[in-house]
Amino acid sequence: MTDAASFGERMKFFGVMLPAALSDSINPCAFAVMLLLLSSILTKHKSKRKTIFAGLMFALAVFSTYLAMGIGLFSALASTTNTTILKTVV
Repeated sequence: MTDAASFGERMKFFGVMLPAALSDSINPCAFAVMLLLLSSILTKHKSKRKTIFAGLMFALAVFSTYLAMGIGLFSALASTTNTTILKTVV
């Protein structure tokens, strides 16, 4: 396989995965947990700075968790040679 074909296949992969990842990132459960977290911090501390910091740290934790799971899943799938069963299930 040439480098041009490999690059084209990678771009096609990212063209499919990027919209899927963006649509999957709208997670109502994570929004609900974040709202509960932020409202409890605001009730106890009344500090907007601490609340914003906690919200940003929560979003960073969710992002890094999803990123790590995605990299792990991609690595596991890339290391297998027979993916026809997985393609059939998906």
